[in-house]
Amino acid sequence: MNNIKSIIEDRLEALQAIIDDQPKAPHSPTEEESVEDDSIPFSTLPPMPTSTSILDDLLAEFAPEKEMIVTEGTEAEWFAHLYEVGIEPGDVTEETMNEIKAMHTTVIENPETKALRVLTEQLIENQYFQTAPEYYHLIRPMTAVLVKVCKELYPTLFSLVGVQPMSAATGKLYRLEYSYADISPEVEESHGRRMHLNVVTSVVEAWTGKLSQSFTKLSDFPNEEWTNAVALNIAEEVIAQTLSTLHLLGRRDGDNNFHQGIVVKPESAMQFGCNIRQLCSHIAQRTRRGAGNFVILSQHAFNVLTSDEKCGFKAEDQYGDLLCYMGKMNDSIKVFVNLDTLSDTVLVGYKGSSEVDTGYIYAPFVQIALQEVTHPVSQEKLLACNQRYGDKCFESTDGLTNSSNYYEVMEVDLSHLAIIRKD
Repeated sequence: MNNIKSIIEDRLEALQAIIDDQPKAPHSPTEEESVEDDSIPFSTLPPMPTSTSILDDLLAEFAPEKEMIVTEGTEAEWFAHLYEVGIEPGDVTEETMNEIKAMHTTVIENPETKALRVLTEQLIENQYFQTAPEYYHLIRPMTAVLVKVCKELYPTLFSLVGVQPMSAATGKLYRLEYSYADISPEVEESHGRRMHLNVVTSVVEAWTGKLSQSFTKLSDFPNEEWTNAVALNIAEEVIAQTLSTLHLLGRRDGDNNFHQGIVVKPESAMQFGCNIRQLCSHIAQRTRRGAGNFVILSQHAFNVLTSDEKCGFKAEDQYGDLLCYMGKMNDSIKVFVNLDTLSDTVLVGYKGSSEVDTGYIYAPFVQIALQEVTHPVSQEKLLACNQRYGDKCFESTDGLTNSSNYYEVMEVDLSHLAIIRKD
């Protein structure tokens, strides 16, 4: 019993030394202590913490800062409060009004920021417990990279697909799904076919996908600039994979048959905008959920679209590097520009307000998984990056819940349209 206790204490001491960046010599077993397998030093074994205090420290240090939404209520609420306490409007002082406003002030966390924070904390926890023993000294720098990946990647993915992080290698995904109700032919003939909206579950298993990023040294990352570059490359690679999947789904019809996409040659920028809105309406007809609410364009197509003020585009704060959010069209359609393409291919899709109202679900498990590999030519030892994740597309025999219903691809010929520049 004393031997086991000593081993556990040694592992905890070595872990704390690594986290605090204070190297400490591993405990040397005495002659009375015996170890069956001493091929791996205790200081390199996976941790066996008795509490999550060390993990909480990592979350507190690396989790995104909270953005709060402050509301002070309305004038109607303020004066209603004054009426209840018996104060006449003419007797109200500035100090009294400030006290009334303070009573009606509420502070809540921004829902988008909260979703990003919860997701980041789950991925930090997964990476913390899934890191192999030989890479345990890289937990802290890899956590810094992971947080930067989350900040670059998921604000964009939240607008395009459902993101449901996994807490284990196998888990369940949830999705809204329509189905036809089982009714008698007589009722169907008189009242039509009825549909039910249900939340359905699907089992998903995380698999390993290779990332192009690799390192030549098994050491800490040199500086923050290098860390930012690595995080940006990983985020862009995940976005590119997701866009490739959405384009394939958009090229399938309601019966899940492949097609080359709709081909149009608009006569003006205004007609180009009408073509986009038509695709949004077609998605609403196929999904029964809502009209398409995001569009992804090339830089050239975006310039043509916004050259006409009548297109209804309104610029907003931009974010994203590979897939840049520009603003909204008609106050309902989010406009993204894919800076990595020269093709005038337009992707239109629908994503609801929740992570279950979508046609494609991305379920990350371990965002950055390290693996030692050997270069096939130089025979140099490399530390390669992989990602472990699950994803899910949906199909049905009646065509109601096909993932292809949520996305449309349009090939656009804009070579004859000039971009009108305003001074």
